[in-house]
Amino acid sequence: RASLAIYTSDWAARTAIEYYGVDPRKIEVVPFGANVDRDFTEDEVARFIDQRPPGVCNLVFVGADWTRKGGDVALEVTRRLNNSGVRTRLTVIGAMPQLPEDLRHLVRAVGFVAKSTDEPSPIVRLVSESHFLILPSRADFSPHAICEANALGVPSLTTDVGGIPTLVKDEVNGRMFDVQASPDEYCRYVRMLLGDYDRYRQLAESSFREYQARLNWNASCRTVKNLLESVVKGF
Repeated sequence: RASLAIYTSDWAARTAIEYYGVDPRKIEVVPFGANVDRDFTEDEVARFIDQRPPGVCNLVFVGADWTRKGGDVALEVTRRLNNSGVRTRLTVIGAMPQLPEDLRHLVRAVGFVAKSTDEPSPIVRLVSESHFLILPSRADFSPHAICEANALGVPSLTTDVGGIPTLVKDEVNGRMFDVQASPDEYCRYVRMLLGDYDRYRQLAESSFREYQARLNWNASCRTVKNLLESVVKGF
């Protein structure tokens, strides 16, 4: 009986239509924004991108649910990139996985990092120095980590499951892989981009522009405000 139903992803909206028979004409999709300390300027993000060294690959994984978020795939991508000659390090935020012996010197697990403190969150530093957010989720709703990575000019390597396709546009702010994709597919894509650093830079810059345009709370709130006003005017 609602006049308007707002969902944060196309996947959730389809679920409402298919399972509950909601009229598609009253459904709208508005993605979440990024939970970051503040908005960073274009100049600041450009410096973040400039400070990422070419010739190496810094990956960051953000999530507490190691298995559902595909942490094992992130580890294997780290291993195979190093085996292929690309010096790669992985930072894990949230989860504290058991690491294989051969990867312990390549993986830094920092555990849970609080955002709601009086001090600037170290997440900004940990993510901004990374070339990619890697999130090979097997199931996911609408991960804030993607928006937050984009806020720092960091593109995402992720999967086309759940609400992620609403957040990620291929070759605009990251790349989605099939949930069954092998780690080698991720590795080929990373090697291709790092081998053409101008192309990587363009992807990082366009990731920040996606944040500016639609993956921030100001944009989300403006859209919701306009939708609510249109409903009220209809009464």
